[in-house]
Amino acid sequence: MAITKIFIIAGIGMLGGVATYGHLTSQVKTTSPSKPNYQVVFPQDRVNTLEITLSKSAWDTINVDMKAKFKQEFGKMSNPSRLPFDKEQSPRPPREGGRPPMFFGNAEPQYVEASLKFRGKVWRSVGFRLKGNSTLMRTWGEGIYKLPFRVDFDEFKKRIPQNQNPDFYGFKELSFSPAVGDNSLIREKITSDIFRQAGVPAAQTAFYKIYINFGEGLKYCGIYTLVEVIDDTMIQSQFGESSGNIYKPESTLSRFNRGQFEKKNHKKEANYSDVEGFVNILNDDSLRISNAPEWRTKLEKTFDVVHFLKYLAVNNSIVNWDSYGAMPHNYYLYHSPTKGLV
Repeated sequence: MAITKIFIIAGIGMLGGVATYGHLTSQVKTTSPSKPNYQVVFPQDRVNTLEITLSKSAWDTINVDMKAKFKQEFGKMSNPSRLPFDKEQSPRPPREGGRPPMFFGNAEPQYVEASLKFRGKVWRSVGFRLKGNSTLMRTWGEGIYKLPFRVDFDEFKKRIPQNQNPDFYGFKELSFSPAVGDNSLIREKITSDIFRQAGVPAAQTAFYKIYINFGEGLKYCGIYTLVEVIDDTMIQSQFGESSGNIYKPESTLSRFNRGQFEKKNHKKEANYSDVEGFVNILNDDSLRISNAPEWRTKLEKTFDVVHFLKYLAVNNSIVNWDSYGAMPHNYYLYHSPTKGLV
């Protein structure tokens, strides 16, 4: 089968309403999956309010898990300055081709069960976990409750009440970023908008006031940026289909190493031929030197070069080093059956 084009997708990384109180009692009445409602979940003209309730035992589970993975208790980091950025300064890029220190290796924080309240409705048995790397370590180590986190409406789906909507207005996963190191709170939001306006696919974003009950009553945790999850709804909404492979590489693309190309879908299929073919052609120096026109033709059959140049222009203009081109992190590749690997 011929190898079609790869598209690069911008990742949203670090660029570094009235709240209601009370018990979670109301329930969602519909039970069928719904079409993603961007107007409700990702409004561009207001700040939504979201309440999350964890039991005391769930918060204890998070503490035990974090101590096991990070070897650090909440709020007891002895030397936060050892982290890769200062909380009052913008992050500095690593050396060319460098990677961020990965505190967890390949392990992610554990999901715990939570309840979520939004617009007077309640979703029960929702998966809640902390997320991130250096941002998580900063907030966790300093005992800051404005922690980065994700929610997954499928994680505990066997426990979901029968009269509850199985998703959140058509979204299965939500990712919340606390904008650590960004006093303006707008970098992730503006970055996403700029990429899309330039014709580069990027996640939708919106602002949320977040209240979390960690087992001892609601705490106001601050203003977060909700970031659309790439492999949940973004590919379908911006490409019109989502059957191709979605990758989140940790790679400079200088050679193909399967372990550096995390599949976000079709995980049971061991077929990486699309991205492997692209990387091999990209690095075929012999052909590039001996017959540059043929090399370019083969490369353009596997990769949308014009699309990549748009991405590169925006990425360099906003000085985003937390992505391909500086630190090979927080970017995606998508193999569209109709448009190729992008």
